[in-house]
Amino acid sequence: MSLLLVAALALTVANEPDPLAESLRTAVESKSISPKDAYADPRWSERRREPALVEVFLETATPTKATLPPPGEPGEPMVVTGRVVDDAGKPIMDALLFAYQADSRGLYSEPTAASPGGDNSRPRIAGLLRTDYEGKFELTTIRPASYPNTRNPQHIHYEVFAPGFQPRITEIVFEDDPVLTPESRAQAVRSNYLISAVTRDAKGVQRASSDVLMTRVPEPRLAEIRRAIADGKTTGPAALVDPRYEDMHGDPRFRELMREHAPVGAVALAFPGEPGTPLEATVTVTDASGAPIANAMVYAYHTDARGWYAKDRPHCFDGDVKHARLFGWVKTGADGKFALKTIRPAGYPKSTLPAHVHVHVEADGKSTLVTEMLFEDDPRLAPPDVRAEAAKEGCVIARPAVGADGVQRASYDLRLARP
Repeated sequence: MSLLLVAALALTVANEPDPLAESLRTAVESKSISPKDAYADPRWSERRREPALVEVFLETATPTKATLPPPGEPGEPMVVTGRVVDDAGKPIMDALLFAYQADSRGLYSEPTAASPGGDNSRPRIAGLLRTDYEGKFELTTIRPASYPNTRNPQHIHYEVFAPGFQPRITEIVFEDDPVLTPESRAQAVRSNYLISAVTRDAKGVQRASSDVLMTRVPEPRLAEIRRAIADGKTTGPAALVDPRYEDMHGDPRFRELMREHAPVGAVALAFPGEPGTPLEATVTVTDASGAPIANAMVYAYHTDARGWYAKDRPHCFDGDVKHARLFGWVKTGADGKFALKTIRPAGYPKSTLPAHVHVHVEADGKSTLVTEMLFEDDPRLAPPDVRAEAAKEGCVIARPAVGADGVQRASYDLRLARP
């Protein structure tokens, strides 16, 4: 039987620390309990699907692969793989997956008088992990048995969470299960369960696989922005730095909308009043012969004045490149130039890497250059080995000049390796 279904959840983290989330973080970081066991622990389990607690589980969950049963667990070995994807089939990185199941007897835990079938709220065979950049996950486990004295198909429970998506509470069942009759299969389809064929690899291990489809949380403000742009009440660049929409910057739909309305020539990445030193970077994009490339699409993003990509942490759970708070799209003009109006980024905390602005340039619809723009006056760039590594990686370096208005200005040249 599945755990309680929940309403749609958008993973937005509260500004004020949540005492329960902080107690969870302390317990996990001190290693007094594992993230997997904490997920089912009564101290946190009732609120485990709330954003503040999901944040902690995302930070501490096992990456990509998890072994569900304890060592020596009897049963037929099985490996279950899959991807977590959106409704367009695109992978979702850093989705949180809690998987749990019955053992080879069909029990979740040792039977008691109160729970003769075991307690599914505290399963012995369980794992907590997050997906990789391709949305993939892998579970090493044993084949679960049906519940004793029932015709319930064998299954593994999934609870899946991802920022900007509704939670998915489902089960995976197996095509070769003799209990999976036409009637129970139809019920599984109606319940939106996952159904997988089972094969055996060269070592005789059973293998099953199925993707988990996630549904995005509706965002009415996207339609609001589209209408405002269509009616001429705002523009894409203005919406990009509108504080009302700052919490949408991690939403791929918002970012795609900003790409659709990328300006030509210049774009502001920083919000009004953004802390930090104002910076204007003017960049010229040329081909291998030195000729300017017009109408190239440029994506830029960087950290804030603290060295953080996200508002409330140094790095974004689901990838800085796709979710950085300070970002923008812009097209080069006829002269191959574009300008970024922003603030000077800081280097990462607890790191010696130089501060930088990430730049991706697409020409002719293809990604043709991915580089970083560095600053000559950055003390982190001073060591010869660091500068040599930057040159090896193809980074470009410029020395900002401070104007009378206090704005730092720097000029860069980006050359694409194509004629």
